[in-house]
Amino acid sequence: MDTGLELDVSYLLRNMHDLFVGPFTKGWAMAEIERIDVQLKTGAHSDAGTDGEVFLFIGGREFRINQKLPHNDRERGKTDNLILGKDSNIEDSDNNDPRKAPLTFENITKFPVWLRFEPKPKAKPNEPDDDWNLDFAVVKVSAKADASGVAAEKTYKVLTTGSDSIWLGRSKGLFVYLL
Repeated sequence: MDTGLELDVSYLLRNMHDLFVGPFTKGWAMAEIERIDVQLKTGAHSDAGTDGEVFLFIGGREFRINQKLPHNDRERGKTDNLILGKDSNIEDSDNNDPRKAPLTFENITKFPVWLRFEPKPKAKPNEPDDDWNLDFAVVKVSAKADASGVAAEKTYKVLTTGSDSIWLGRSKGLFVYLL
C-alpha cells in the first residue's frame, strides 16, 4: 500500500546532525565551553580504589582529570568533584583547559564522550593488576552566556547501582561511554 510517505534514508544520514542535534543547540552551537564539572564516585567494593589516571574525552579532545594534591583521587567509597576551565581544581590545569583552543557546544555534539582509565603500573611482576570500580560518573558542560545572556548546559552520565558498578582495568576494559 502506498501511503505517500517515503523515507529517504540517505537524506537522514547526510543531515542527521542538523535534524537531531541542531534543534537542541540552535542559538548557542558556537558558544564556547567555559567549565566542565566531573563527578566520579568510586565503588565501595574491596580494592575499588586506584592510584591510576583517569582521562575525559569530550569534543574531540582528551583531558587528564586528577585533582590537585594533597587530595587523593578515586578512593574506595568516595566521590571526587573535578573542575576543568573556570575555577579549575585539577593538576596541570593550563594544559587541561577546555577554554584553550576553545571547545564549543558544536564540538561536543559531534563526538562521543567517554572516560579512559590508565592503571598504575605494577611495581613488581607478581602484584595484582590495578583496577578501578566506578559507581557513577556525571559530566556537566557549561558554556558562556550568549549576547542575550542565555548560558547553555549539557550533562552526560554513567549511572550504575550497587553490584552493577563498572570495573575498569587491563583485563576488564579501559573505557566507558557517557550518555
